[in-house]
Amino acid sequence: MPSLPKTLTAIAGATIGAALAYPPSRKQVIRTARAALDEVLLRVDSPWSRDLLLVTTEGHRSHLPRTSILSRVEFDGETFVVPWNRDAGWLRNVASNPDVVVDDRVKVRRARAEVVDGATAEAVRAAFLERFVPEVLRGRLAGKGGPLGPGLPAVRLVSS
Repeated sequence: MPSLPKTLTAIAGATIGAALAYPPSRKQVIRTARAALDEVLLRVDSPWSRDLLLVTTEGHRSHLPRTSILSRVEFDGETFVVPWNRDAGWLRNVASNPDVVVDDRVKVRRARAEVVDGATAEAVRAAFLERFVPEVLRGRLAGKGGPLGPGLPAVRLVSS
């Protein structure tokens, strides 16, 4: 039976050999890196990571399943998620197909994603900033023109 170090070395060698023979696209490398980072974030047990949700939707162009790790915000008894960027791909995906699968690492359920704007979105954004963004970064990230600035949409997750 081969030892673990030999097995890991063989897997790494095969991966490097395959990458050299068939170089991956930049998009594939980024998607793989994000998946690895997401996996690390999910394994860390902290107060911040307990509010993470896995939301799976259908790609707006590819129609393939796409899973994103998002921060849950509870507001007025409802569950919301907020994009970290106005151009987030998952936001386009839920706008195209609002039927999603939500996994809070305790229970998996189907839900409908509703993009909300206006006063509700601003209140959810404020709760999100308070909970997830350190005070020292809020001015830069949440100010006018920042990625988390005013006008950021929120997405309500309504269980089916």
